[in-house]
Amino acid sequence: NEKIHLLNTDEMHVLAKALSKIATHYQLPLETCGERIDLSSCGITHAKCIDPNYINNTFNKNIIYEKDPNQRITCQCHRSIDIGMYNTCQHFCKYCYANYSQASVNKKVEEHDPNSPMLIGNLTGDEKITKESKTYTLFNQ
Repeated sequence: NEKIHLLNTDEMHVLAKALSKIATHYQLPLETCGERIDLSSCGITHAKCIDPNYINNTFNKNIIYEKDPNQRITCQCHRSIDIGMYNTCQHFCKYCYANYSQASVNKKVEEHDPNSPMLIGNLTGDEKITKESKTYTLFNQ
């Protein structure tokens, strides 16, 4: 039976300073995702998993930032579409939100067909394919 201890602000800062010291030693940036707490005094910045500045610089584009409305209020990610599939990763990381249960993953693994055009399973003929114009616009200009 696992117990979870929710950290108070002071404990968060103590932990953040310790993690920041380790990250600095290994020359790694340390960032938070969608956190309300400001840890910049510990050398930790807020990140964006889907970062329009990174996308613009990488692909020489000029997209305008549009917050993803499907994420937490504090999340700063650009609007995006996830092309992955839940319950398919066999690493079973404790913190991962993409797996509901090991049984679900095992069932999906059994459905995998390396010759299928899909990640899991095969086409059945009743699929509906839709096009999100904002996604295509970014790469097809």
